[in-house]
Amino acid sequence: MTPGEYEKNVARIKRLRLLDDIFMRVVLKDNIEGVQDIVRILLERDDIVVTEVRTQDDWPNLVGHSVILDVTARDSAGRWFNIEIQRASEGAGAKRARYHAGALDWHILPAGREYGSLPEVYVIMITETDVLEGGFPIYHIRRVVEETGRPFPDGAQILYVNGSYVGGDAVGRLMEDFRAVDPETMHHRSLADRAQYYKTTEGGLNSMCQIMEEVRAEGRAEGRAEGRAEGRAENRAEMIRSLLLGSSEKDLLYDGRFKALHITPQEIEKAKTAKA
Repeated sequence: MTPGEYEKNVARIKRLRLLDDIFMRVVLKDNIEGVQDIVRILLERDDIVVTEVRTQDDWPNLVGHSVILDVTARDSAGRWFNIEIQRASEGAGAKRARYHAGALDWHILPAGREYGSLPEVYVIMITETDVLEGGFPIYHIRRVVEETGRPFPDGAQILYVNGSYVGGDAVGRLMEDFRAVDPETMHHRSLADRAQYYKTTEGGLNSMCQIMEEVRAEGRAEGRAEGRAEGRAENRAEMIRSLLLGSSEKDLLYDGRFKALHITPQEIEKAKTAKA
């Protein structure tokens, strides 16, 4: 990294907030006290004692969509928490929150254990804007039985936290910390001290610069992989269009070339539409 690139990185780091997921993950990494402060405030429970914190937690699914969770934590009562930062409203959809809750479930119930041993799980989505548009600082999503109005106690809860909320209460002060650029203005030392380290000390800045370079390198690699995948898909589409030339619609699905290449009816229909 050249001196000029380093200075640009430092300038970017100075502007980072906890609402930027790359910075939030760094500040909360192994930060039991900081995560505990966040969870206690958002759940309004002083009895929560966090014992374990993980960041960028990779939860693989061998038969489906894997997920990388921003922050996961467990407390002394066995409850699990997933804290996610979502700046764009499209990344904070209801089905994403549902999937995250499911991901926690499949990994924390060992094989052979009864469903009754599933612990409580909380998915906490902190969004930069009020994505649910109700004007509330926090939205609590729990299941209820429609006919009776009674809770359905499955032990799972989703919270949407309005990162734009301004107020003099505990949630308002916490959201001020998430929006803060200057650690000196933050209310919670468990968050401010870590933010201060990564923004002002040589060791912290070097660590952040390295992380930012790694993220950029991953982005470039993903972009190249996506480009290659798009190229392969376009080549396949062009091949299908070529095979379609001179073929009658009736014979398309019975053509040996189509069978050998495992070309699906959907691909044929798409190619026909594109050709038209």
